[in-house]
Amino acid sequence: MRTTTMIALLVCLLAGCQQDTEQTDAVVAIDETAALTVPATAQFGSWGVDLENRDLAIRPGDDFYGYANGHWLETYELPPDKTGFGSFLALHEQAQERVRGLLMELAAANPEPGSVEQKVGDYYDSFLDVATINSRGLSPIADELAAIAGGKGGGKPDMARGAAPERDKLSELEAQAKVKLV
Repeated sequence: MRTTTMIALLVCLLAGCQQDTEQTDAVVAIDETAALTVPATAQFGSWGVDLENRDLAIRPGDDFYGYANGHWLETYELPPDKTGFGSFLALHEQAQERVRGLLMELAAANPEPGSVEQKVGDYYDSFLDVATINSRGLSPIADELAAIAGGKGGGKPDMARGAAPERDKLSELEAQAKVKLV
């Protein structure tokens, strides 16, 4: 009985470890007009590790980090505009490229006036219009800056004398000023 149970368990484990060879990319619908394709497999090798980065001159038992990353460490050149590199930076850059691509697609689609797509495109265009932003300077938020400068500040509010509402008002004015800068 014990042998039969062990064999059944072994068969189940082996069946669970079998690799699915027919994986397809998943399409995730964001809304009815846009979709994002998500890779169904790892982007580097079948396990998510780029085997080209290994240094085969190093034994894995002696220095696994050097073994797994040695070739990359020897050959990678950090771009002059970066202070470091890592998977989170790569993910951030990938996300930025995807968002930029979506916005460029949206701009090329010539959306209907007044639609959300048109508003997003206009907002993005205003963000890119550095000449106008620089020419206007701080004038769009002059009133808010004056209100902040005129507020009683310097240090933490005195809760006993009811200064917390002033602090809330200053925070609100600062938030409005940030929105007007865009």
